[in-house]
Amino acid sequence: MPGKIFYYLSFGILGVFLALMLHFTKYQRMNPGAKMPDLIFEGKMGKEYLVHDSTMTTVIVWFHPDCEHCLYQLTQINAHIDVLSNTKFFFLTADKNFPSTRHLGLWPNLTSAGHVRFGILDRERFMASFGKVITPTTFIFDRQGHLIEKIFGEVKKKNSVCTGQRKYSGTRQKPQRC
Repeated sequence: MPGKIFYYLSFGILGVFLALMLHFTKYQRMNPGAKMPDLIFEGKMGKEYLVHDSTMTTVIVWFHPDCEHCLYQLTQINAHIDVLSNTKFFFLTADKNFPSTRHLGLWPNLTSAGHVRFGILDRERFMASFGKVITPTTFIFDRQGHLIEKIFGEVKKKNSVCTGQRKYSGTRQKPQRC
């Protein structure tokens, strides 16, 4: 009898271990230097493409329109969008009710800027390309389409304004700060 208990217990532990391994390896972590994935998302004009732009830095913000940290971050970027004209922004959410007039009214500078796109993308599809995320998560890509930095949580004002000045050095070290 003790042999059977040990047998079943060891299979149970092995099963839990394998389940955890599958869970944590389902979404590959995107590291600095990784190429920006091409994705299709639902935008203002229907299907739009998320592709890097070789003429400017690209910033992708995964957010939820009712998250207080996301609202703070987008409000800060909205206030400083004029100094970020060399940065292309993609604000992506899984909220199928976005955009609403209530939300877009909070960010008039973002909604009128030509280098800003809002879109809806399934969370699973986003994480399959970018790895695990929280809201907000910000991805900054250089002009060659390489990931410079991945920031979990809200980006403070100083960092938002500096994004266009960061460079990826080609190693896994921290990006240079402005």
